[in-house]
Amino acid sequence: MFFWKREPPPPPPPIPFYRKPAVVSIILTVIIVFVLGPVGFIFNGMTEELEKKADNETVILLIKQIKENDDRQWKEIEQNRQQQAPAPPRNVQITGSAAVMNPVQTHEGVKALSFKDFKEYRNAIKEDQEAFRETRPEVDWNRYKRWTK
Repeated sequence: MFFWKREPPPPPPPIPFYRKPAVVSIILTVIIVFVLGPVGFIFNGMTEELEKKADNETVILLIKQIKENDDRQWKEIEQNRQQQAPAPPRNVQITGSAAVMNPVQTHEGVKALSFKDFKEYRNAIKEDQEAFRETRPEVDWNRYKRWTK
């Protein structure tokens, strides 16, 4: 307990590993070598290829080829549209409001029922359906077998 024999102060805590200069330099070196190195190598390779390819004449030729392809494709599309245009039916004539009331002409000699007549036929009993068929011989009744009772 003598005043001239004081205990020395405790030593300071050790410096963390990431604050040591050697570790920082190693980490930066690894980042530069393994990350930025390949990026720079790829960038240099791409710029060399672009310098070889990017002549004005080459760019103009590429634009002309693209334009020719687009023009050819549009011509083909227009031809396909013209070919796919539906042709009107040949033997069908629809005239004014009379076409709504009368049976519709589908092709030569065969007629279909109008919507009103079909509803009447569909709601009728079996005997009335047979009479309905006998009164309209011009209608193709094979089309309506599915709806008979």
